[in-house]
Amino acid sequence: MKLFEYPASSSSLRVRIALNLKGIAYESFSVDLSKDGGEHRQPAFLSINPQALVPVIESDGRHIAQSLAILEFLEEWCPSPALMPGSSHERAHVRSLALHIACEMHPLSSMKTRARLSREFSLGDIQTLRWALHYLEQGFGQFEAVLGKGRQTGLFCHGDLPTIADCFLIPQVYNARKMGLDTAHFPRIDHIYSACLELDAFQRAMTPMTG
Repeated sequence: MKLFEYPASSSSLRVRIALNLKGIAYESFSVDLSKDGGEHRQPAFLSINPQALVPVIESDGRHIAQSLAILEFLEEWCPSPALMPGSSHERAHVRSLALHIACEMHPLSSMKTRARLSREFSLGDIQTLRWALHYLEQGFGQFEAVLGKGRQTGLFCHGDLPTIADCFLIPQVYNARKMGLDTAHFPRIDHIYSACLELDAFQRAMTPMTG
């Protein structure tokens, strides 16, 4: 299996974590988002993913984009160890946690959004950072509340084994801390983050980001 990724991308980190948790061997191909206007915008990569986004996996000569779609594919393609719980209600809950990160938090705090704010509205770095931190803090507060309400919240987002939700949460927490957000206000999230980082699969996945 091939993984086309930008090593510092939180979306790419989601996929690396899942691949490691499932023990799937893969070959990484770096797509530099900052080189020459972004390699993801060049014809060679657009032929792989016209969305001009990473990550993308290649399996049996076919390309799959979007991190949640990739993780769902991996779950079907390699069902053990499972990253989704057994019942339909539980799986929906895990998806909702992942989608909260992917749809409500990541887009509003991404470098792409901050760059657009800078270009269109002449906002400085401090202003765009404040924008991102606002939505990160709001989003984590909502996520923390859901964890507190969830009957199945355990050592991880859902139960005592990592799921797709953890694959999404950990990259977002890592980036938020890197941007200066104090996550101590979210004790459940902090506890899950610490539990995940004790696992080799998460440690190895984060190596390209931390060195």
